[in-house]
Amino acid sequence: MLNPRWRKVIRDLWTTKTRTALVVMAIAVGVFAFGSVFITNEVLITDMNAQYLAINASTITVSIPSFDDTLVRSVRRQKDVADAQGRATRLVKVINEDKTYNLILIAFDDYEEITLNIIRSETGTWPPGSREILLERSSVSLSGAGIGDSIEIEMSNGFIHHLNLAGTVHDLNALPATLYPQLTGYVSMKTLVWLGFPGTYNQLEIAAREEFDTVAKLETVADGLRDRWERNGVSIDSILVRAPGEHWGIDPTRAFTLILNVMGVFALILSGFLVVNTMSALLAGQRRQIGMMKAVGGTGRQIMGIYVVLVTCYGLLALAVALPIGMVLGYFFTNAVMGFLNVDILNYHLPLRVFLLQVMAALLVPVLASAVPVFAGTRVTVREAVSDFGIGAAGGQGLLDRMLMRVRGLPRPVLLSLRNTFRRKGRLFLTLGTLVVAGMLFISVMNVRGALSADTDNILNMLFNYEVQLFLDGDYESRGVARRAESLAGVVRAEGRTGAQAQRIKADGSKGATFAIVGLPAGSDFIQPEMISGRWLKKNDRNAIVLSSNLAEDMPNVRVGDNIVLDIGDEEHDWEVAGIMLMAFEKTAYADFDYLSSVKGEPGLASMMFVRTEQKDGESQSEMAGALEDRLKEAGINVSQSATRDTLSSAWAGQFAFLIGFLMSMAAMTALIGALGLAGMMSLNVMERTREIGIMRSLGAADRTISGIVVTEGLLIGLMSWVLALPLSIPVTILLNAGIGSMVFDQPLVFTFSPVGVVIWLAIIVTVSVAASLLPAYRATRMSIRETLAYE
Repeated sequence: MLNPRWRKVIRDLWTTKTRTALVVMAIAVGVFAFGSVFITNEVLITDMNAQYLAINASTITVSIPSFDDTLVRSVRRQKDVADAQGRATRLVKVINEDKTYNLILIAFDDYEEITLNIIRSETGTWPPGSREILLERSSVSLSGAGIGDSIEIEMSNGFIHHLNLAGTVHDLNALPATLYPQLTGYVSMKTLVWLGFPGTYNQLEIAAREEFDTVAKLETVADGLRDRWERNGVSIDSILVRAPGEHWGIDPTRAFTLILNVMGVFALILSGFLVVNTMSALLAGQRRQIGMMKAVGGTGRQIMGIYVVLVTCYGLLALAVALPIGMVLGYFFTNAVMGFLNVDILNYHLPLRVFLLQVMAALLVPVLASAVPVFAGTRVTVREAVSDFGIGAAGGQGLLDRMLMRVRGLPRPVLLSLRNTFRRKGRLFLTLGTLVVAGMLFISVMNVRGALSADTDNILNMLFNYEVQLFLDGDYESRGVARRAESLAGVVRAEGRTGAQAQRIKADGSKGATFAIVGLPAGSDFIQPEMISGRWLKKNDRNAIVLSSNLAEDMPNVRVGDNIVLDIGDEEHDWEVAGIMLMAFEKTAYADFDYLSSVKGEPGLASMMFVRTEQKDGESQSEMAGALEDRLKEAGINVSQSATRDTLSSAWAGQFAFLIGFLMSMAAMTALIGALGLAGMMSLNVMERTREIGIMRSLGAADRTISGIVVTEGLLIGLMSWVLALPLSIPVTILLNAGIGSMVFDQPLVFTFSPVGVVIWLAIIVTVSVAASLLPAYRATRMSIRETLAYE
């Protein structure tokens, strides 16, 4: 036979099912929100790195105009090299009905012998046969083709070829089409020659030996190889060095999951608030029971043990609910992020560390949260307990209560709701706390969304103050190309640019990583940079150079006014750093067009053309890009690829929408906790005022009046939380702006306050408040007068 104390625990759990359900759900929401983001973090990072290691990723990529297997075999024999592999990469376009997309074509001599950056076949045939193409799986949707369909390829000279889509592959190193609307395809070397390209490699992938485990060590290897090649007359376009062993998207992913983890912990803490609220009300309602247990010999420790076990039971029930929901939610989060980054889920599981954290969260957090109310509630004396009748019969006598008593002019039910709202101030403040935090997070996320949009527009205006960019298949006389572009109706202005690959020669004679220098005309307003220090380029600048902030991070000892030596085209040139501009995405430098083209030995020649048009909408930009290509082709100027500002803007917006979606989901879970807290509070308030409700009904109060009092009380609490959340959202917005801005732009986002977010949260909180009050209000109207007056 069960001990009476344990029968009491079971009775408390079973007889008050609504309260049990509310407490269990409140704890469960915090636990599964907490658990799901930690599962996502563990599985995501582990699987990303595991897959990246599995493809045997190269650590050094060298661009060479043309080479064959002879050079590859020579590199493999070098003492610092573990493996090397050659491949060809060419730029073409894919025509999908009325849309044109850029396509990177990659070709290997033997697909069965790929040892670096391994590509895995997914569907269709392998390897690609003659006049066949395989598409990277993230590119399939943009191509508009299925396996067996013909894909229309447009060359830079305007010639059209058709390739059969033979299958799909997964290339972890390819830029996913989810991040940027560009396709990646794979063909044989024979197909590449048939398309009109040389049958040689132009990209050399190298894996250094394991002991070269840092970027600095890898740069030493790259410098040694470059010196050897230069002595043998091999021309090098660029050298890229990557940190070994980690996926290219690992840093932003870690920053992203860190933000989610913080919000998950917030949700767990808020669920603890609900436990405090519930246990305080439970103990207040059982003061007589506590007194009777003490009267028959129960000790304070025994009584505390009963309620600790009760809370533990709540936690166990919540854990049973939270574990499967957390697994499902974690899978959804993980799958969404991995799908966005074009990574597979290899081993989705509940990590032991996360499981133990969830167990601790479900059991320890509620026990700790209830410690104070349990201790205080069980310290009551027998005399105090048995003399108590009814719960909360009298309101408070503080200053606020006296002020509320003086309020006049409102309907009596509204006055009653207003006074009842502040009757249990401790419970009110805890409930308000959950709702305020929920509102604070929601409004802050909406503010961040507005800030991201504003900063994106600012960067687009700053760096992309044009509508169309064209990449030419060679170097052409800049003024002539610009004049032909400007002769087209709808073109406001065009300017040519040139580019070069450079390496900084350090004081010790070693070379840094390769970066791009862009030469643009003096006085150009196609870029309107935000300068961090120094100045922008001006007319008659010769060897002045402006560094992007991302590039400047690789040169920590370089300041504005310093002279640096750059290797451009196997020749050393002195440059003066004129300024550092804000640019978080690319390691790029800017210089005067005339000077840079002269340094390259190609004075006045441009390889890129940027065009400003009258029409700014996306459809007009795409149409203008096509018209410009046709106009230039008529003059014998071929365009290898093109892009529009609208395409870039949409790609960025998609990435940010993904981030905001996750933040909104966490804010929604926090709002759910708040709603449960409010529903629990209203249920407890109705229970405590059972006798009052009976007296009002005996005096003729209608069901509508009683339910209106309850709903109005819930609505008042919701509106108070909305008012309090507004100012508190400002510092939270600043913190989120700092974290997300540093992750995305290398600097905090510009503060933006979103009135839309405020209005949306007002609508949500009104809906939640009314919904959370309806069930308690219904229960209040269903009780008979006899039941209410007999309640103790």
